Amino acid sequence: MDIRKLTKDELLLLAEELGVEVSQKMRKPEIRCAIQEVDFEEDEIAEAWEKNAALRKNGQKLEKEKNRGNKGKLS
Repeated sequence: MDIRKLTKDELLLLAEELGVEVSQKMRKPEIRCAIQEVDFEEDEIAEAWEKNAALRKNGQKLEKEKNRGNKGKLS
């Protein structure tokens, strides 16, 4: 997984999932460096990112279902 391609928000989420302490004030290179300094294995980073992506996908699905339910109540 190439973390250089991730957005700042994605890097922040990945760092949180990995337990790396970073802040919103940090720039992308600083966040990447903080993640890389911990010396995680490539598969650990990929696994954390996949877990995070699955959680976001489920959250988006729930939000769509919630919005669909609210539309019926407005009619």
